[in-house]
Amino acid sequence: MDDLKFKYFGRINDPDGAAFVKGICGDEMEFYLIIKNQIIEDIKFHSNGCEHTGRCGNATAELALGKTIAEVLKISPAEIKDAIEDFSLEDNHCVLLSAITFYKALASYLYKQGF
Repeated sequence: MDDLKFKYFGRINDPDGAAFVKGICGDEMEFYLIIKNQIIEDIKFHSNGCEHTGRCGNATAELALGKTIAEVLKISPAEIKDAIEDFSLEDNHCVLLSAITFYKALASYLYKQGF
C-alpha cells in the first residue's frame, strides 16, 4: 500500500480513542481519534493491508472528521462504500474492516468517558 497518497494515514500519540482489528483476509487496520467537546477533531488510520483497505480507511476518516459523536454513529459500511470511486464487490470485506475498527476506536473513547 502506498501510504503517501492517503491523507489520513498515520498514527496519533495519546489518542482519546484507538483500536486495532485484523480482518479475515489478514489485513490489519488501526484507527486513532482525538475528540474534543464530542467532535472528532483529528483522525488517523494505519494499515499494513492492500490498496482497497487503505481506500476504505481514508474514506472512513474523511466521513468522520469534524463530526459529532451522534453524527458518526450514523456512518454505515454502505456510506463508506459509496464514498469510494471504482468500488468493487470484492472489496466488501475491506469496508467492514474499516467500519468495525472505527467503531471499536469510538467505543474505546466512550468507555474511557464512562458511557
